[in-house]
Amino acid sequence: MKKSKPGKKVSPTHYIKHAGGWTLAMATGIGVWCFLPLEPAARHCFAIILVGIVCFIFDLLPNYIVGIWITILPVILGITPADVALKATTQWAWWIILIGFMIGIAFNKTGLGNRFGLYFGATIVKGWFTVILSIFLMNIFFNILAPFSGAAAIAIGISIFMPIAHDMGFKPGDNGFNGIALACVTSNLLAGELVLTGWPINPLAVTLFSPYFQLDFMGWIKYITVPASVLVIVGYLAVALVFKPRQPVFYDSKSAKKQLQALPRISIAEVKTLFITLLILLAFITQPLHGLEAGWLALGFAFLFFVPIIGVLDSKEFSTQLPWHFFMFLLGLFSIGYQLNYHNIHIWLAQSTMANGIETWHPILANVYISGLMTLMHFVVGSMVPLLASFIPTLASYASDYDMPLIMTFGAVLFSSKRWIFPFQEAFVLMTQGLTGGKLETRAIIKLGAVLTILIILVVIPISTLYWKLIGAP
Repeated sequence: MKKSKPGKKVSPTHYIKHAGGWTLAMATGIGVWCFLPLEPAARHCFAIILVGIVCFIFDLLPNYIVGIWITILPVILGITPADVALKATTQWAWWIILIGFMIGIAFNKTGLGNRFGLYFGATIVKGWFTVILSIFLMNIFFNILAPFSGAAAIAIGISIFMPIAHDMGFKPGDNGFNGIALACVTSNLLAGELVLTGWPINPLAVTLFSPYFQLDFMGWIKYITVPASVLVIVGYLAVALVFKPRQPVFYDSKSAKKQLQALPRISIAEVKTLFITLLILLAFITQPLHGLEAGWLALGFAFLFFVPIIGVLDSKEFSTQLPWHFFMFLLGLFSIGYQLNYHNIHIWLAQSTMANGIETWHPILANVYISGLMTLMHFVVGSMVPLLASFIPTLASYASDYDMPLIMTFGAVLFSSKRWIFPFQEAFVLMTQGLTGGKLETRAIIKLGAVLTILIILVVIPISTLYWKLIGAP
């Protein structure tokens, strides 16, 4: 009789982590469900959301189960209407991440990403700092010239620069691998603040701010672009230094040039991929001309990838390579914002956390406090949209009533929203992890998120506040 193979041993720390996680999840859920000073439906909804967040942090359940828990359980219990919990599926901001995955798959399958990567390698990349700089410059270009192209730009960046990471000798788990992957998303998030049309969240922020101050395109350039440039520079230095390889790294640009020259002429499949990608970008660039919802138009163009003869992908890739489990988790993240808004939990959070007498503080100290507060609330709320929707109107109203500087308050909230600690706090960070096949390590995401958070609070916000004082911002 054959002996059964012993199962994989699980370390005691694993049991301790899970026991502690479940204990915290239950204590949080019961405490908020029973005792939070909100309407019953609001506190019950908030309890379900917080339990889901704890389960994600402690890895107690698969991510897609967490997404289903947060989205569906409040509906089953009659706490939140289905059209509120599932509202993300009616918004193009959720679907645009699907566009990013389609572009990434097409670039990799056809070899177009490798072709562009070899071109960058042969012309710009020389070593570690220049490869990170190339990524940042590419995303600055995208954000200025192609409005709201975040998902597409990140997908293109991953398909171009991850082959370069491989050629530089980086493997999954290496500092260099994690750094290049995170540069693709970090540069896009931060460079999105350079212009009003750089990131989809910017017009929302301006709209929320409009009852107190009208900020148009040129006003954004005057008040936000210079501080945003500081944000981008700090982000570049953070990625380049935090993930700098321990050993000197040099990229063989001559070899890349030879490989580029050895490639066959661009294929029909590559031309199709490039054409459809340009259509997607043009949907955003030309929105003032066609007047249609650019996100939905771009999604329609993206599905051309799967149309026979026209496209380059097939039904098998649609069902197996698009990470549908990830989209279930993402649905939960988006649902948090809509549910908090429906139950007015976000307003309660914002009003309950303001410091008494903050209007008398020095502007730098006040903005550092606001930024630190945003860090805490970002963890609770989960994503940028409900965070900005909660804090911009609340703080702008407070600043207006107590004669605090409006632009300083707005800028502190805006910049503080552009960072994360945990991956679930930023959908595009999760998308980047998916585009790398899950090889981008969670610990690396948390490491960079923590560093960026500290630098934004201690460096970007004080420098920005001094700039706003210097130009006499209202």
